[in-house]
Order: sequence, then structure tokens, then C-alpha cells
Amino acid sequence: MMLYQLFLFLTVGLFILSAVFDFFRLRIPNIIPILIIFFFFAAYSSTVWNDTTIFQSFTSHLMAGIIVFIVMLILFFTNVMGGGDAKLLPAIALWTGMAGLPDFMFITIMAGFPLALIALLLKNTKIGHRFTVKISKYRFFSYGWIKALANGQNVVPYGIAIAVGGIASFRTLGYLP
Repeated sequence: MMLYQLFLFLTVGLFILSAVFDFFRLRIPNIIPILIIFFFFAAYSSTVWNDTTIFQSFTSHLMAGIIVFIVMLILFFTNVMGGGDAKLLPAIALWTGMAGLPDFMFITIMAGFPLALIALLLKNTKIGHRFTVKISKYRFFSYGWIKALANGQNVVPYGIAIAVGGIASFRTLGYLP
């Protein structure tokens, strides 16, 4: 196994971990995007030293991360996007580069749509609201998304959609088998 592959698989694990945290806590710990960024630089550096050309130019990766960071900063300060999501998206965009960015964003948006629809149904229908109130009494669901819906909050754990978009884009880019 090449060293960059280790960083790829660790990064995918962080995608999954961010989705789990977002579902159960509606928070994505800051360390996750930080590690995703660190693993990108480590993976990219390891390919430079052994002449592997799996990545795009460094400028392409950096531009993707910066563009998404600026957009997420605006969305965060206008209360459209949560802080964890606003940090996770640019970290993954750094990995995708400009060539993979459209696929990543499209898949993330498409994965977010069913989550938003489920949130609307659970929050705004009688049966959905009863279900969330009932299930939120169990310790396993006493925090996070289900509890927030039971309390009538408008929230979507978008970290799940971001993780799906990240994994799918890694597959599209040829990072994963």
C-alpha cells in the first residue's frame, strides 16, 4: 500500500465520523476538518516524492478549497450553514481540486435533499412529530437531530450529505477502488 492510500482511507473514515457526529450531536468537532486538511497535505506530499500522479496540480486543489471556504464563510455569517458544515466542505474541496469540485458539490446537494425532506416530514406531520418525540426519549436519541426535531427546531445534519458527497467524489476521482 502506498502512503497516500493510507491517508485516503483515514480521510474517508473522518468523513464517516463527521456524519455520525452530526447525526447524534448536530456538531462536527473542529479536529475533523483539521485532520482532513492535514491528511491532504501529507498525501499530496507523499505522491510528489515518489512521482505518483493521482492528484491535480497543487494550485487546483488550493483554489477549490479557498473558493468553497469563501462561499461557506458567507453562508455561515448569513446563518444559512452551520459552522461544522462550513469547515468540513472546504476541507473536502481541498481534496477534490477544481476538477472534482462540481461532482462533489452536486452529489452533496443531491444527498442533502432527502435529509431536508425527511426533516420536514418528521417535524411538520403529526405522525412524524409523534415519532420523534417518542424516539427521543431513548438515551441513544436523546441528543442530536432526532431530539432537535422533537423540540420543533428546523435542523438538518448536513454533515451526512457532505460525507456522502466526499466519498462519492473520491470514487469519481479515482482515489478509491
